[in-house]
Amino acid sequence: MGGPNDQASQIASVLGNIEQLNGSNYASWKEKLEITLTLLDIDYALHKDPPVEPKPEDENYEVLKKEYDEERAKWSISNRKCLMIIRSSIIDAIRGAISNTQSARDYLTKIEEQFKGSSKAYATTLIKKLVGEKYDATGSLREHIMKKCHMTSKLKSMEMEISDGFLVHFIMSSLPQEFSPFVINYNSMKIKWGIDELIAMCVQEEERLKAEMIDHANQFKHSEKKRYKKFKKEYLKPKPSQFKKKGQSSKQGQQNKPASGSSAEEKIPKDATFVEKVDTIRGTALVL
Repeated sequence: MGGPNDQASQIASVLGNIEQLNGSNYASWKEKLEITLTLLDIDYALHKDPPVEPKPEDENYEVLKKEYDEERAKWSISNRKCLMIIRSSIIDAIRGAISNTQSARDYLTKIEEQFKGSSKAYATTLIKKLVGEKYDATGSLREHIMKKCHMTSKLKSMEMEISDGFLVHFIMSSLPQEFSPFVINYNSMKIKWGIDELIAMCVQEEERLKAEMIDHANQFKHSEKKRYKKFKKEYLKPKPSQFKKKGQSSKQGQQNKPASGSSAEEKIPKDATFVEKVDTIRGTALVL
């Protein structure tokens, strides 16, 4: 176990988590204050009335007096510590406007009376978020539902309790379009889910949708691969060279080129005379 210095540092660290009440943060201040007093185990006086001293004529007075003394000592220590912590967590301007009381619970009541208006405004903000905030898939669906439940518990602490049935419908209406078959299926069922069952079913549906999206992505990737291979085979195959090998064109030219004088000689009959041959050659030359 740690020594007194270690305990003091731990207490100071816990007290440092309480934000100063400045007028605009009453709801969060009260929540953190209650958490801190509970962790320090000194919130006894906030939940119990001060004990009443027994009268001497009461039966078993000695036993009752002993129990009273023990209870009174426990309550007084808790009350004194709570008052000190509460007052130290309020800024001077607000602390000076609150009349002092002997009871920590009465002191908290006076603070609440001054900030009822801000509590109502905070409750209105929570209700708007509870009804209008949609799940945008930035986090997990479980976190989204737990956030809604946290808003409901805050409203309950302000005496604005919302039933589990309403909360389930608020959560269902906050789900995106992909969950439409899931919501329709629930609405067609005769049974009603609690919050724990709703969380389990929503998380299961979220995992199914994720797996389905991965499967669709893999199928699309595979089909795109096949399309690319087909495109590559049909349109990117190597074309035959447009250039002919060296010497090929000259050989073909020589083969296609008629021999010198062959056309003129073909037109000359074999049995023609010398003069007729000369005239035929001249006529061919003039035509060319």
